[in-house]
Amino acid sequence: MYGARELGYRGPLFSFSSPPDQYTLAAFQRIERTPGHPPVMAEIPLLSSHVPWTPIPPLVDWDDVGDGSVYKGRRAPTARRRAPGRGTGGRWSTRYAR
Repeated sequence: MYGARELGYRGPLFSFSSPPDQYTLAAFQRIERTPGHPPVMAEIPLLSSHVPWTPIPPLVDWDDVGDGSVYKGRRAPTARRRAPGRGTGGRWSTRYAR
């Protein structure tokens, strides 16, 4: 079982979910799918794209994923309009899903 620490993630937190899905998949490829590695069955929870009402981290080029530090300073997209007295995450998530 791998957590962010075991995957070597050195990037920022996005919501409670860290690392971003793209990093999780890249680390799985790097750790478990090296050339010559036998086939493997895996269950990989992808959290950053499935947590409601939170911004989704931006995608980066696969060759740039590295240790995740590429995500530092990158902001996830957010909703542009804010209803009075309400946050923007849920509205952005709903609009993203359409």
